[in-house]
Amino acid sequence: MHAVSFEWADVFISDDIWQEQYSDAEAVWLEDALIQQFDNMLFNHLDPGIKEYVDEVKRQSSKKKFGILLAHGTLGHDESNDGRQSWFCVDGSHDLKLQDWIDQNGGRYFCLILASCNGAGLTPTSNRAMLLLPDRPFANWSAAFGDVSWSLIQGDKEIDKYTIEHELRALKQGRRQGQSRGHNKSHGETDQGEAEEGEGQEGEGQAHGQDEGQTQ
Repeated sequence: MHAVSFEWADVFISDDIWQEQYSDAEAVWLEDALIQQFDNMLFNHLDPGIKEYVDEVKRQSSKKKFGILLAHGTLGHDESNDGRQSWFCVDGSHDLKLQDWIDQNGGRYFCLILASCNGAGLTPTSNRAMLLLPDRPFANWSAAFGDVSWSLIQGDKEIDKYTIEHELRALKQGRRQGQSRGHNKSHGETDQGEAEEGEGQEGEGQAHGQDEGQTQ
């Protein structure tokens, strides 16, 4: 697995795709090539509401980077889950379970993009990062023509064009409520500080009066 880091994302590229597409890449144009690739196959085809939701989550998160996995996808039997069918990606001579990769990296990014063929339309979960993932196998050229639908997963819930308006409204409302609580708390602390200052000044005045009485 090859990892390349940019201001906007950390991109993890499997050995196979690295050899196929990027082994001769120079750093000066690798970032531009990746940006163009993900614009063409993903961001240019996202529903406007989904785009706004992604931007809002980034706005509210302390983490500002995407974590992107770029690898061939396959189906396999998960021995740790009674041999049930699971989504894997191919990295050289071994397969990596996608759910394991999500669990390992979810806490580092606000959003994980799984650019890997999803033959069975499986839906992983993530409690620490939002997910964007394809619903089918794809090639770069087919994705560029909008032949792939990308699913947005928040926790164990899928958000689509039918629910995005409600979810976006709730997300923004939560931010406004948080800002309001922060403002009220700050305002309350200021009022308390002013009250304590006033009490302190009054005490100083009384003490000063006592001192003058003693002097007289």
